[in-house]
Amino acid sequence: FFFQAEDGIRDAQESRGLGDVYKRQILSFVIIFAPVIGYFDQYKVIVKTQRLGSFSIDVCFILITANILRIIFWFGKRFDTNLLFQSVFMIMAQLVLLRECVKHADFAIYHREIVEKEDPAKKNRDKEGQIQTRVKKVLDKSHFWRWGNFRIYSDFLLIFTITFTVLATLFQKSTLMIEFIGTVSTTIEACLGLPQLISNYQTKNTKGLSVPLIISWFIGDSLKTVYFIVGGQPLQLSLIHI
Repeated sequence: FFFQAEDGIRDAQESRGLGDVYKRQILSFVIIFAPVIGYFDQYKVIVKTQRLGSFSIDVCFILITANILRIIFWFGKRFDTNLLFQSVFMIMAQLVLLRECVKHADFAIYHREIVEKEDPAKKNRDKEGQIQTRVKKVLDKSHFWRWGNFRIYSDFLLIFTITFTVLATLFQKSTLMIEFIGTVSTTIEACLGLPQLISNYQTKNTKGLSVPLIISWFIGDSLKTVYFIVGGQPLQLSLIHI
């Protein structure tokens, strides 16, 4: 009888332990992928309508740069690995969305029409200095993040990543520098809703904006706030969602 009772307790403990494992796996899955889901719906809306609508392409800028910095921050100050994977998948999702946005944005279409009308001889001459040309466009403040070629966005993000990676490597022993990178990351992400708000105000409508995306912002931020605080994550990550 006692042996049976002991076996029953052991089985219950093992079952409870297995249940905790499944719960942690489900939580990890939610934390990693839930923030990304809304953007796939926005992607589908843009593909279907072949227009950017009122969706602000600056949202992509904010999320890509903020998550690049968060990854660099992670290597300087280790925190939950789920948040690292979340950043990786978010960057991938935003690059896919950004590429589609560039195809259908009015400023990008205008840029491509201008290029197509250029003299062929001039195009050939430009190819010789295309690297310098792309760098100039990246540094052009008047058209920042309004380029007509996805490759220019890639160039900028590569320069951005290399710059902060070099800084983090040179000052890897400096707690102040690592905390600074983490703070910049969260400050950028804290502005996520601002460009969309401005876009809605300027267009006077929300046509082309995914409703599930907006809902995911509110639900996702609420879940992440609880997760960050309860999980004892870095202060920067907790403050941004409060």
